[in-house]
Amino acid sequence: MNKRIQALEAEIEAAQAEINTASIIAATESKNATDRLNRARAILEQREMLKLARLELVEARKQARAEAEEAALAERCGNRERICEIVDELEKQSVALDKVLAKAAKHYVALEDCVRSVLYYGDNAEGFDLKTFKTSHPLGAPYNFTIHVIAEHFGFGPSHHLESWPKPYGRDEGKARSFANFRAARNDWRDPPEPEPKGPVEFEEVSPEGMADAV
Repeated sequence: MNKRIQALEAEIEAAQAEINTASIIAATESKNATDRLNRARAILEQREMLKLARLELVEARKQARAEAEEAALAERCGNRERICEIVDELEKQSVALDKVLAKAAKHYVALEDCVRSVLYYGDNAEGFDLKTFKTSHPLGAPYNFTIHVIAEHFGFGPSHHLESWPKPYGRDEGKARSFANFRAARNDWRDPPEPEPKGPVEFEEVSPEGMADAV
C-alpha cells in the first residue's frame, strides 16, 4: 500500500507539472483559435485525470490508515493475550514457591531443635562454655542464618527492607492480595463483565403551576 501511495504522489506531481507546462504552451504557442481550443480540451482532460488520481490517493491513504490501525490493534490484543499467559504462569510459580518454602520451613525448625539440644546438653557438658551460647536470644543463630540464606538465593538487599513480618492472621490474605491486580486484569480480558443495562428514562409530571414557576 505504501508503494502505491508513493506512486500516486509521484504521478500527481508529474501530472501537475505537465499541466502547467501545457497551459503555458497553449497560451504562448497556439497557432489559431482552433489549436488553442484543442489544447485547452487536452488540458481539461489532464486535469480530470489529475482529479481522479487525487481521489485515489485519498482512498489509498484511508485504507493505509485503516490497515495500520488494524495491525496495531492486533498487536495490542496479542500483547494482552501474552499477559494473560504470563499471569497463568505467575500463579503456577507462586504456588510452587509456597510449597517449596513450606518444605524449607521444616529445615528451619530442625535448626532450632539443634540449638535447643545444644543448650540442653551444654548445661552439664565437660568443658562447655554455656554462657557463650545461652544469650537472651539463643535462637537468633538459626534466624540470622535463614535471613542471610534467603537474601543470597532470592537476591534481596537493603532496598527490600521489611519493617516487620506479617501477623499470622493476615498472611493468607496478604498472599492472595499480592497478585490480585494481575488476576483481575487477566480475568477482565478473558471474561469481560456484562455491561450494566441502561434503565428506562423516567419523566416527572409537572403541573401547570410548576411550569409557570419554572418560567
